[in-house]
Amino acid sequence: MDEVDRLIAKLRGPNARIRAAVALTLGELKDTRAIEPLIQALKDSDESVRLAAAEALGELGDERALGPLIERLTDEDSEVRRAAAVALDKISPNWRATPAAKRAVVFFLRSLTDEDCFERAAAAEALAELEDIRAVDALIKALKDEYEEVRLTAARALGVLADRRAVEPLVQALKDRDAEVREAAARALCSLGDARAVEPLIAALGSKSEEVCVAAAQALGKIGDARAIEPLIFTLKHRDERARAAAARALGMIGGERAAEALIAALTDDPDDDQTQAAAAWALGKIRDPRACAPLIGVLEDNLDPVVRKAAARALGKIGDAHAVRQLIVALKDQDEPDVRHAAAVALGELRDARALNPLIAALRDEYEDVRAAAAQALGKLEDSRAIEPLISALRDSEAEVRSAAAAALARIAGQKGLGEDYQAWTDWWNRSCGSNP
Repeated sequence: MDEVDRLIAKLRGPNARIRAAVALTLGELKDTRAIEPLIQALKDSDESVRLAAAEALGELGDERALGPLIERLTDEDSEVRRAAAVALDKISPNWRATPAAKRAVVFFLRSLTDEDCFERAAAAEALAELEDIRAVDALIKALKDEYEEVRLTAARALGVLADRRAVEPLVQALKDRDAEVREAAARALCSLGDARAVEPLIAALGSKSEEVCVAAAQALGKIGDARAIEPLIFTLKHRDERARAAAARALGMIGGERAAEALIAALTDDPDDDQTQAAAAWALGKIRDPRACAPLIGVLEDNLDPVVRKAAARALGKIGDAHAVRQLIVALKDQDEPDVRHAAAVALGELRDARALNPLIAALRDEYEDVRAAAAQALGKLEDSRAIEPLISALRDSEAEVRSAAAAALARIAGQKGLGEDYQAWTDWWNRSCGSNP
């Protein structure tokens, strides 16, 4: 009896912790003899063993496990359900098209009418994983189930399926007595992106539940209907910072002069509201209104929160106003926050201003590899031959991301496509080029 046989025998032992550990080890060993025993372990009385068995079968990648794993999509334990879904994707990205999955849809549709409310909820969750359009009508009916967990999972599943037959039923679900169901309905309507939901979602912005308000704002941003602009501007004054930030991001997605004006004001309305300020900066970058340049420069210069400064730097790069170059160069030297330096490097690359050349060359020596890589990419966009030697030196960087960015920048500046990341080849090419151009 070899090691695999001994482990399989222990999979039937009395100790659940040992059974779970054995299942994981069998997955790591990837011996096909373990497949059937692990499939049996999916029915273990202990959820930790079922979880380990699902993960192990995902590692083994054998299609014999598809059917048994599909059955675990209705396991009583949520972690087991998630592990089964992950394992199915690992075994076959197209598992939903298999005969086993098609058969399971029929079974789960029947389970949606089970007397046990848990079985109904689990069936709705499984149908979301299966992504089969045959489930839409049954899931719409489940939105009126007496048990809130069933209504919740049905709303989530309809969001995954994104079938427009569900729009009106989900609009009705925005009035559900349970806040979680209302939130799930708003998120599902976000997935659908149907303009019929605009007015009901605007009404949902006034919900007593912050989560519902956030989900409604996100859905309105996705739909992009101008009717939502004024209600979202009003929501910028919401009592909850998550709702204010969601409203700011939604306004950025919808765009327009009125939205830009409100977002510019939101940059400085409350100096302690970092979350809304960062969202407003992101949104202004999305809209690209040049009127936002000066306020964003002020934020980049004065704000103490690095997340806000990072968002301001990225927005300035997207707006593309050369007035931002000086402050972005200052941000590129921020001593405390590498994320701000990274955002500044990216923005300077988008602006393509020659004043950034030397600061970006200096940033190739930054202690953080993300900053070095962003600096190399930005230098490539500047297309200035004075960056060639520093970029050749960057080909010897310890990080692959930096070397790759430097090589791409060199190829762009020099027009040499075949040298890759070869430091010596680039050095030889540069020496020849300098010799031919004294």
